[in-house]
Amino acid sequence: MFYCSYCKNKLFKTFKGNLPIFHCYECKSSGIMGHHLKKALTTKVFKQFTEDANKGERVSTSKECFCCHEKYRAIAFKGIKNSILLDFCTRCNLLWFDKDETKEIELNTTADFLIGDSEFALEINQGLSPEAMVETLIGTIRVHHDEETLKKKSLDFPILTISMTVLFFALLKSKFAYAKLAYIPKSGLLRELISLPGHAFVHGDISHVAGNACFYLLFGSHVERYIGRAQALILFFLGVTMSGLVYRFSGMKIPLVGSSAGIFAMMGAFLRIFPHTKFEIRRVSVLWGRALSFHYSFKFPAYLFILLYLLMNILFLHPLLAKGKIHHLGHVVGFLVGYLLVEVSQTES
Repeated sequence: MFYCSYCKNKLFKTFKGNLPIFHCYECKSSGIMGHHLKKALTTKVFKQFTEDANKGERVSTSKECFCCHEKYRAIAFKGIKNSILLDFCTRCNLLWFDKDETKEIELNTTADFLIGDSEFALEINQGLSPEAMVETLIGTIRVHHDEETLKKKSLDFPILTISMTVLFFALLKSKFAYAKLAYIPKSGLLRELISLPGHAFVHGDISHVAGNACFYLLFGSHVERYIGRAQALILFFLGVTMSGLVYRFSGMKIPLVGSSAGIFAMMGAFLRIFPHTKFEIRRVSVLWGRALSFHYSFKFPAYLFILLYLLMNILFLHPLLAKGKIHHLGHVVGFLVGYLLVEVSQTES
């Protein structure tokens, strides 16, 4: 985790065009890592910046580099409209911009800052400074199906999974949707009939919906592409509905929200359809600028991840291990629905 050089609040990784930057949403300052600097500055600006950096004495500022904690050096730079003092770390070549300083410097935000070429992977070279040694790697996941699976069925674009995921995010802040779709046991026949499947579309907070979206895109997209959109949709809502019915008789009275049970149904179906599939985690690392770099990846069976995650939910059913107000039994029920019924869907299709 990095902290702002100016106000000490957390920095968040974001993008300006293609350019990865670390931005502070409190004071609107931002920093560019040293290994992106040459690409980030246009040729003309980079030449001018280098010349200005070598002119005269560079004065240390009170601010520290958020990466290696060395004092920045102030470099006088002639901006587009005004002259400014840029903060530059001579140790890890990091460039820091205070609020509005980026308006005075021409940045190249369309360059290719990605490393490696992957169909699904976004691999960003963040780098490590030799002093800070803070790992800032982004892992990526590839799905490897065995040849038998690929020969069985042609794979279509998973439009249903993507549309449902977008809908989850769209309804996140909707008080109306929450009031109408959150499942409350014994709240009336009509409301229960609507909210039993409907509670999948409302979530508690952004972390809830983001976590579900990641798992749904990973597992649901492959299930949809293999068994078809209609069957995948039926499996999803069967998992959600069965989870809601179990919740109704569990004695809990707080509203039930979230698509987790439907996603566990996708995981169960995925395990049944693709028992030999492997996941591959791919990473890229750069040490000391570009002097030493290495790529590494490792594969592991998808069933191992799915079964361990299922086992974790089963363990959380014990009162001593129960985690918050999560409906772990509903997760297990959803998984069983997907695993046991996906064969029926395939036979009918």
